[in-house]
Amino acid sequence: METWLSDRVPDAVVQLDRLTEMQLCADCFKCTDWNIFMETATNVNSINLEEHTTSVTSYISKCIDDVTVSKTITTCSNQKPWMTAEGIQAITNYKTTPSACDIDASLPDALNDFYTRFEAQNNVAARKTIFPPNDQVLCLSMADVKRTLCRVNPRKSAGPDNIPGRVLMECAEQLVDVFTDLFNISLSSAVVPTCLTTTAIVYSFLPQ
Repeated sequence: METWLSDRVPDAVVQLDRLTEMQLCADCFKCTDWNIFMETATNVNSINLEEHTTSVTSYISKCIDDVTVSKTITTCSNQKPWMTAEGIQAITNYKTTPSACDIDASLPDALNDFYTRFEAQNNVAARKTIFPPNDQVLCLSMADVKRTLCRVNPRKSAGPDNIPGRVLMECAEQLVDVFTDLFNISLSSAVVPTCLTTTAIVYSFLPQ
């Protein structure tokens, strides 16, 4: 018996989440009464778009979490080389060329200052545009929304709504109703929900 099996020292613990049962998600969305979310966000014939959007996206995320399988993998530094990515690279003689990166602690602050320069110099208070009485507000059809959802790239990371692209693409038939309502309310009120405009910039420095 090889002694290295009993001498393994955990080097890292990785939590992996995998969405396996997409049909369960589709069934959950199909049985959902989406009008409840709109009724809850309605106050005297006025719909709170922020509350409506947040409740819908939170519910979708909850359904996704219910069918997501989590696995914990423990990696050890003394694993056999062919069981790790480094071992595969050594066997195939695969060599990567590291990109040169000037690691500077002030770079994140400089990028933030650059991308927010217009906000810092803008002292004019934001105001909502009033549409002319005879102006026709853009209205999206369910076919347009479904076509867009089906074209979502499932390999890209989730947006600020934290909904994976695979769910949007494969459950387009079940989600088209609620998203069409959200988009049309946003267009008619000329307001974009905060949860759909929030972004996070993550800086990653490559080793030299």
